[in-house]
Amino acid sequence: MLAFCVAGTLLADSSPVIATTANTPGSGGSVVSTLSGSITYCSIAISGAPVATVTGNQVNVVTPYVIGECSGILPGVVYPRTPFTLPVNLGALPDGHYDVTWTFTGPMNPFVVSTSSFTIASGAVVGDVPLFSPAVDAMLGVLLCVVAIVAMRR
Repeated sequence: MLAFCVAGTLLADSSPVIATTANTPGSGGSVVSTLSGSITYCSIAISGAPVATVTGNQVNVVTPYVIGECSGILPGVVYPRTPFTLPVNLGALPDGHYDVTWTFTGPMNPFVVSTSSFTIASGAVVGDVPLFSPAVDAMLGVLLCVVAIVAMRR
């Protein structure tokens, strides 16, 4: 149980997050989604700009990647994470609720890195809803672990 708690907390801490804004300076009145996160040394490298397609109320964003170049991974060594921020302009969108799926695609199978949703009302984003931020995910993970440990001791 403790291993599950620690792993869940670490995974939550490194989950990429999507933020969506409308009418930001320089966007020309368009909606911009931005994926922020970090990549571990030697895992993957982002190899191009994200491309978005909007079909109805579904937004799909694809970002190309390549396998990272490794000079060797040493067992037991914790390698640093490199932060990244990937904005993509979705254009002008009509009022409505939108679901966003952000996928990395490359030499291996494509994989979804984050999902989110937002609502546009009167041309403004009124709800950008990643389920939780990584910090809140980590906090909830720790709280869940404490509750589970207390329940097991009873």
